[in-house]
Amino acid sequence: MEAERALAELLEVNPEVEAATILDGDEIVASTLSGERAEAFARAVRDVVTVAERVKPGQRAPLVRLEASLDGAALFVRRAGERTAAAITARAATAPLVLHDLSGLLRRVRAQRGAEVSDATA
Repeated sequence: MEAERALAELLEVNPEVEAATILDGDEIVASTLSGERAEAFARAVRDVVTVAERVKPGQRAPLVRLEASLDGAALFVRRAGERTAAAITARAATAPLVLHDLSGLLRRVRAQRGAEVSDATA
């Protein structure tokens, strides 16, 4: 699956990323975590995004990116429509680079899912 391959490549090229996930709505498309840890991370990402949507300025524009500093780590979220890519990194992570990498993940997943739809309708 392209999403899983994209996450594996993210971990290879950006050693600051400790865990990452791709969501489509409430569904986990891919995760570097497994089992309950993957579910817990996805749930936490959805909760943080829901709260951020409620408190962000400019209620009309959707939340497209988020950075939260944690004790010894950081959470980065990039959104495009219903899809969300999120990563936990070491605190010293380069924010623009991580957000760029997450945007690339979303583009790859969108392209792959578009190809799967085209193949199914052909």
